[in-house]
Amino acid sequence: MIPPTFKCGKCGGSTIIEPQDGPGVCESCCEDHDYLYERYEGYRCVHCHGEPPPDWYDGLDYD
Repeated sequence: MIPPTFKCGKCGGSTIIEPQDGPGVCESCCEDHDYLYERYEGYRCVHCHGEPPPDWYDGLDYD
C-alpha cells in the first residue's frame, strides 16, 4: 500500500500528514515544532510529523 501524499500549504511540497484543522506543512516550512509522544512512533511534531533533533531529548525530564 502506498502512503497518501498531501501538499504543504506554504511551499506545495509533499507532507506526511494532513491535519484536520487546515492544510499541512512540510518539515522545512514548519515554524513551531511541537513534539508529542505517539505510540509506536516516538516523539513527532503535531504539525509536520517530523522527528525532533537528537539534542531535543536532553531537555526531557524522565522522573
